[in-house]
Amino acid sequence: MHKQFNKIKQLLSLSMMGLICLLLMACQTAKSTQESALQIKAAINENDLIAFKSFITLPLFVSDQKWESASDGIGFMLGERSDKKISSDLQIKQLVEAIHIIGSSAITEDITFSLFSQELTNLNSQWKDLELVLFKRGEGDVEHVVLLGLDKNTRLLRSIYIN
Repeated sequence: MHKQFNKIKQLLSLSMMGLICLLLMACQTAKSTQESALQIKAAINENDLIAFKSFITLPLFVSDQKWESASDGIGFMLGERSDKKISSDLQIKQLVEAIHIIGSSAITEDITFSLFSQELTNLNSQWKDLELVLFKRGEGDVEHVVLLGLDKNTRLLRSIYIN
């Protein structure tokens, strides 16, 4: 009986050590928000559907907004926005083929929902509680952006805004 107890104790100890090792490995391989965003960008720009699908959660909410000339003829203003809920492989393929992210850095600091309240009007339910990552085209050109909304726990893409 004593030998059986020692064997059970050893098995429990080994199991616990294995669990601790798995947890430590998971912590070491956890990606930052920026790393996740850069992987998503690479998958999009390389038209890598398999990789892209591994970085998203369905349904994926996509907003594409156009710019139009201002009514006074000086500058530009936000134009029509189309909002889609993507849930099929065909829709994912069409999205990846239609967009390209030019910005080279994934900006996370000071990027908040309120900063994009005009662009994301009526989209609070799709964007609240997400970590936001901004890619902008060119130095100081904030008119053309791609905004990614990542799940805070999984770092998977839940929403994307393009203009």
